[in-house]
Amino acid sequence: PLCTNPPGGFNQTTMIIKPSIMAPRSIVQVQCAPGTLKDPITSNNRLSGFDVDLSLSENSYKCTGKRFNNSPNPEDPLKFQPQLFYSGYLLPTCSYVKCPLFPELLDNIENKPQVPVGSDSLIYDYGQNITLQCSRGYVSFQNPNSTLATMVCAHASTTFNLGLWDPENYQACIAVRCNETELDIIIPKNAKLVTARNRITEQVFGLHQVNQFYSYGNVISIRCNPGYLFNDRTTEKQVSCELAPGSNTIGEYRGYSGTVLPLPTECQEATCLYEQAVIQSDYNMEPYFIVMKSNIDVMNLTKHSGVPYPRGTVIRYFCKDGYESIHQNSELNITCARIEKVPVSLTGRIYTEPKEAESAAKLSSIMFIMVFIFLGLILLLDLATIGRDFKQIRKNIKLQRRRLKHSGNKSKVG
Repeated sequence: PLCTNPPGGFNQTTMIIKPSIMAPRSIVQVQCAPGTLKDPITSNNRLSGFDVDLSLSENSYKCTGKRFNNSPNPEDPLKFQPQLFYSGYLLPTCSYVKCPLFPELLDNIENKPQVPVGSDSLIYDYGQNITLQCSRGYVSFQNPNSTLATMVCAHASTTFNLGLWDPENYQACIAVRCNETELDIIIPKNAKLVTARNRITEQVFGLHQVNQFYSYGNVISIRCNPGYLFNDRTTEKQVSCELAPGSNTIGEYRGYSGTVLPLPTECQEATCLYEQAVIQSDYNMEPYFIVMKSNIDVMNLTKHSGVPYPRGTVIRYFCKDGYESIHQNSELNITCARIEKVPVSLTGRIYTEPKEAESAAKLSSIMFIMVFIFLGLILLLDLATIGRDFKQIRKNIKLQRRRLKHSGNKSKVG
């Protein structure tokens, strides 16, 4: 026979016994049933009685009993009388778990549950679930092939009588993902991913968040390395993750903001347009020039060949007679170089415009005359000041003599 009818406040609805069978000579533990939580408030009072075993810990039972040896066939199991003992402590209360739902926290959901007027939440029992319709571009967290998501009131939280929703944090619907490998194939040689921006939420993702790049609605920027260009002389292209035609669960990449897929297989080394180096009539320069692409590739030209110049090319121009460059010599070199500080613009361009100043000799003469006049004026002012001071000194000397003479006459009269 088994032990039954456990004392101490056992509730068969909200509590369970582990192991579930109370056989003789066994000790079992009482636990809250799934969907219930133990009340944190417990009683420390220990009762006494014939069914109390002080050697037992809280929430424990021991099944024992006695056999009637003076009866016929005492070995008969039916002759055994089981008895159940407990620790003397009353069992704590187990209460049903409840899950509050705050619909305003649900994102990317088409059918948010409606709350009663004057309330901001709904209450669900343990085990209850709700079915939600994901917004366009979003799928179920548990099943990426479905746009229907389910949230279940499941796990117990650290707060008494409150459960947690599964999935946690209300993440029932997640964004459709585009294939990462396909994007890796799209990226040209000498280029890299730099950033992503969600065109719906305007959220921006940096390189440390590259795992977020592949989500629905994200516009991904692909940029050539410094010193390289796409074949249309731009440095950046954009692709976006969108839904594939006829599907609500599969994503695909598309060109964005004028970008056409597929992209070129590589970014080419930056060059300078020859149009930026054409001599204008008001530059006062000779019609011929020298192009130096390397120490051995030097050409004397009067006309550009009509193709871009590679980086490192130097073009030397010559000033007409009577003119000099802004560097005060008769020639001017311009170089096709990379501008490091402006990575989003053309990285190769002609710098130092070949526009010449007027003759430095004329400017020097004018400056010399102006300096001479300035110094002359200062000298005249100094001479005028000296003359005035000299006259004042002579006047003071005469006055001093008169005073001395007047003082001498007074002495004689006295």
